[in-house]
Amino acid sequence: MPFNVGPFEVILLFVVVGGIGLLVLQSKVKAPPMATPQTVGGPSESSPPVESLDALIAQGWRIESESSDYVFLVKGQRVNHILHFLVGLFTLGAWWIVWLILAAKGGEERRTVKKA
Repeated sequence: MPFNVGPFEVILLFVVVGGIGLLVLQSKVKAPPMATPQTVGGPSESSPPVESLDALIAQGWRIESESSDYVFLVKGQRVNHILHFLVGLFTLGAWWIVWLILAAKGGEERRTVKKA
């Protein structure tokens, strides 16, 4: 006896499988390690010289936070998971392969710079 499966059941299957895949992916993805602090300005014994903070900002880096000794920079944007999930629904799950690659690669790059 063959199964009588309609388009609603197929879409529901893609949503369930995609949701399970998303949960597995989120449990496997870890935060990127913090970069080794580098000194802005003159050379240091422990780290090579780094271009000025203004030059880094001109290259597209933005200041995420700042402490008395360090400046935390970030470049890029976060992955919009809701958008990719919805696009995956419209493409019947085909886009989720691209989404997995983007989520694994990460959308932001972080850098810690020590003040001189």
